[in-house]
Amino acid sequence: MCMNLLIFLGLFVSLNQPQPSHKCSIQATNVLHYSCGSAATGLYEERISSTCEVTVNYFAFYNRYGEELYTVKNVSLNAVNRYLDDVAELRIELPAATYYYVMDYTFASGEDGQLQGSMTLIY
Repeated sequence: MCMNLLIFLGLFVSLNQPQPSHKCSIQATNVLHYSCGSAATGLYEERISSTCEVTVNYFAFYNRYGEELYTVKNVSLNAVNRYLDDVAELRIELPAATYYYVMDYTFASGEDGQLQGSMTLIY
């Protein structure tokens, strides 16, 4: 009887605890490199990836002097990745250097966030 009560209480406790929710995350690479990939295949490499659907509210790409090179608003993450792929695959000519970005985004769940950092372009 005592063992059954403990099993019942354990089941009750485990059922009443909040279940862990899937936390959305977003991450970015810190290196852009020429790979000869997308020019030949038409595919692009994800430079910024997310575990959930995300809308980019604002994305800006700057050179080391703080000059804005690219800005876009209210686009998909794919559009941002295509731009970064164009930079890496030399379709947009920029010197090998460190560049900086700021991105405001919203997950499909409504959660807002900001990602900022640097990416080094190497050939």
